[in-house]
Amino acid sequence: MKAVLSTLVVLWLLVGAVAAFQRGDFEDGNCSSIADTAVVVVLGPLNYAAPETLLETCSQPTRQP
Repeated sequence: MKAVLSTLVVLWLLVGAVAAFQRGDFEDGNCSSIADTAVVVVLGPLNYAAPETLLETCSQPTRQP
């Protein structure tokens, strides 16, 4: 059972690393981008659930003078 669980975790993180690579997250080296890349890797296959398309439908607030 331990071997199956550890294999699933490694595959999960591998898919996350592929997603981070596809997004170009490994190009920048500042601290905030390293944290963002780590989150992308940890989220793994959830990166392919298209959260960006959900964010595109949000309207931006307008500034009042």
